[in-house]
Amino acid sequence: MHALQSRPLPPRPAVNLTDIEGTGATETAHRLGLNPAAAASLAYRGREVLRTHYVRRHAAPAEPPCERALDRFVAALRGRATERYRAALQAHLEMCGPCTGATSYRRELNASVSSPQRAG
Repeated sequence: MHALQSRPLPPRPAVNLTDIEGTGATETAHRLGLNPAAAASLAYRGREVLRTHYVRRHAAPAEPPCERALDRFVAALRGRATERYRAALQAHLEMCGPCTGATSYRRELNASVSSPQRAG
């Protein structure tokens, strides 16, 4: 939950209510003063923050120069990479054996915490 606690406040109450307290969408919306669609969106975004943080934290590279590539890789795994990020990631993977070798592990890690997303 540290990842969620370190994020801005808006998604945190929605995740707490829906995923921790187990309240339904209507009750969550009522308690947050939102409509059900907005409450569901906040909860979804909060869960995505947790998934992204988990993948990023557990897929840490051994080499400091790979940190930027890892951020791009996680963005690609989570379906949020721009074409520019994808191109930079591909260029890095062509030059970096350790990152290329970790690709399968990172994809498996992402798959373990997510609904289907585009992989990089």
